[in-house]
Amino acid sequence: MKYISKTQFALCCVLISGLALSGCGLLSTQTNLPQETTTNVVPNPTSSQIADNTIVLKIDSTTMIVNGTSRTIPASPVIREGRTLVPVRVVSEAMSASVYWLEKTKQIRIVEGGNEIILTIGSKEMKIGGMTKTMDVEPMIIGGSTYVPLRFISENLGAEIAWNDATREITITR
Repeated sequence: MKYISKTQFALCCVLISGLALSGCGLLSTQTNLPQETTTNVVPNPTSSQIADNTIVLKIDSTTMIVNGTSRTIPASPVIREGRTLVPVRVVSEAMSASVYWLEKTKQIRIVEGGNEIILTIGSKEMKIGGMTKTMDVEPMIIGGSTYVPLRFISENLGAEIAWNDATREITITR
């Protein structure tokens, strides 16, 4: 099993929190929303592999489990163009990251510690620490929630994600 550093985990948490916040409907194109809001990947984890800081999401389900506690979220993870997209705000907040919606530029800014990720709705380009990278699928707004590609962002933050094909569950650990 491959492990990541605390810094890499923190970055992943930021991203995931942003994803989670979007699922709560807190990231949207509505201008009356707050402008500032606070946000290790393993294949098919067993219960013994689940860490103290674990998020479990299921495709098309509005239930999220954070550290063993079940929560209802307003938007569920989806699969688009063969990629798993997650609500940025819900996941990022679950990982204690800060997420900012920049209405004028349609950008999502995810901050954890000194690290920053900037995503733009409708663009496959992503900035991490000032460097531009290209994603396979662009962030998008679905039903009023902002969704981002989970794997690409998590990998760039050094996180580990586990996918269980049988249950269609995503496990994010730090």
